Amino acid sequence: MGKHTIKPAKKKGTMPKSLYKKGGSTSMKSVKAPAGFHWMKSGSSFKLMKNPPGGFKKHPGASLSAKFKVQRVHKK
Repeated sequence: MGKHTIKPAKKKGTMPKSLYKKGGSTSMKSVKAPAGFHWMKSGSSFKLMKNPPGGFKKHPGASLSAKFKVQRVHKK
């Protein structure tokens, strides 16, 4: 498989293995907003906002993709 290929899930109902950049102890994953929406930075997190009728226009705190930390294991 290629460098940026997503491997299919081995079992039904599980998430596929994706490739993400390794950044020390914390990995980050960029997530695109669903069609018709954009991300809005809200403090240290993000919220989804519906695009206006004219389409997405860049404004402070707005982005079509957002980076999230990847948690590798569940915490008890």
